[in-house]
Amino acid sequence: MDNIEVYRTCDSPTDLEGIYVWNDLDNFGAALNWVAPELPAPPAGWIEWDDGTNFTAIGLTDGGTFTVAARWDAGGLPPELTGTSVTKIKFFPNDDGAESFTLKVWKGENASTLLASQEVTSPVIGAWNEVVLDTPVPYDDTQELWIGYTVNNHTAGTFPAGCDAGPAVAGYGDKITLDGVTWDNLSDFGLDYNWNLAAYLEVPAGASYEITPLVDNTVYGDAVASFSQGPVKENGLSNGNEASRDFTGFNLYRQGPSETDYAVIDFIPYVEGTTDYSYFDEDPYPGDYPYTVCYKVTAVWESETDYCESLHRPK
Repeated sequence: MDNIEVYRTCDSPTDLEGIYVWNDLDNFGAALNWVAPELPAPPAGWIEWDDGTNFTAIGLTDGGTFTVAARWDAGGLPPELTGTSVTKIKFFPNDDGAESFTLKVWKGENASTLLASQEVTSPVIGAWNEVVLDTPVPYDDTQELWIGYTVNNHTAGTFPAGCDAGPAVAGYGDKITLDGVTWDNLSDFGLDYNWNLAAYLEVPAGASYEITPLVDNTVYGDAVASFSQGPVKENGLSNGNEASRDFTGFNLYRQGPSETDYAVIDFIPYVEGTTDYSYFDEDPYPGDYPYTVCYKVTAVWESETDYCESLHRPK
């Protein structure tokens, strides 16, 4: 089929107005005004330390139970995420050697307070699994945030816990415990990887709930077990998480007399909290009186890996 078109759009500014100005100071030109697009607040998006691609996997040499996690310092996430909750977790169960996988969310130093524990029923092995938490967990920016999962009783020779290609963000993307109390860094054992783990933070619709701390009844085995690494993958599997785009400002275009197209004349940065914008274009074509000038303005949204410019608002 050759009649399919794929579009992507981002929000545009509104209410563009322009008037000629000629005052007693001999300032002659066009005074432009417009309104910024409405911004979502608070924002939502994925957080993770890994590179988003599965590269290899880890297991216990003799099999058993262990828990992996990623952590963020108190206040370590952008302040605009305050008021959001962890609603989803992505992880990569690499093989089917485990009896089960249990997703967990904690807060506090050394994952001191367990807030969510949810067994994953029928995980898709060898793929990214996105799981919606039964109860969203509010993000408390005064406490450390931990997300992870327990590999329950896996068999020797299997490698259940997926990792990226590293290097590890030591102490953040590579936490592991063999007893549920003492946390180590995977990289301290010569395995320089981050766990394939990501959490989605957002404001749940109609959320009104309290989280009661849970007791972790996981039964662990040998607290001094050794680790084994599974095969590496030439072409790893990406989790498909999109980098979030931020609203950065406006492109202002102008088309003057005898010109056949618009050209960018300036970029006006977005100022947080400001909705109304003005711009004065002083006598852009002196000596060509009278003349007609057309303007249009677009909104620019971008990240390190993405750029989106809205439709224009001509005037």
